[in-house]
Amino acid sequence: MFSQSDLNIKFNSTLFIQFLLLCLAILFLRHCLSIYLLFQYPESKIDGSYLAKLVQLFNLDLEANLPTLFSSLILFINAFMLAFIAVGHKDLNSKYLPSVGLSFIFFFSCC
Repeated sequence: MFSQSDLNIKFNSTLFIQFLLLCLAILFLRHCLSIYLLFQYPESKIDGSYLAKLVQLFNLDLEANLPTLFSSLILFINAFMLAFIAVGHKDLNSKYLPSVGLSFIFFFSCC
């Protein structure tokens, strides 16, 4: 199905890491800003307020928000890359079961 020349994929890992770090920095700064605003305006702790929704959207201590989605996407990307590596190793007749196992672990941890 694949030959060894088919598996030569150019991937700029430094650019990808810089992108992930930028996303992480933005999420962390938004978290700090939302927590600061929450303590600056304590009347905004009412559930229906705009500021309370902003805090829920970016708070790193809560679930079902943007930082949780970011974490799940990273785990899903890792699972996909490990599955791709396993397919390449299987076609080259080398050990592929560790990559398959790790792919399943990463996939089920992101769900």
